[in-house]
Amino acid sequence: MNRPQTVANDAARYMTAKQVGKRFACSERTIYRWADTGKMPPPVKIGGAVRFKIEAIDEWEADGFPHHRNASR
Repeated sequence: MNRPQTVANDAARYMTAKQVGKRFACSERTIYRWADTGKMPPPVKIGGAVRFKIEAIDEWEADGFPHHRNASR
């Protein structure tokens, strides 16, 4: 029988815009702007909260930030 994921386990898979900004040394607003313009993976809504999947951010970084370099500013 599968056990449902706990909120703590699920929360460990996501970051806030503030956490992503801290990781890349930029502001939350910059993170939202990049996501809104397709320069980085989009966030997901969990209830009323907006979060970024850590796995998607890790892959985006490992791939050399695709779309970010080529997107118009």
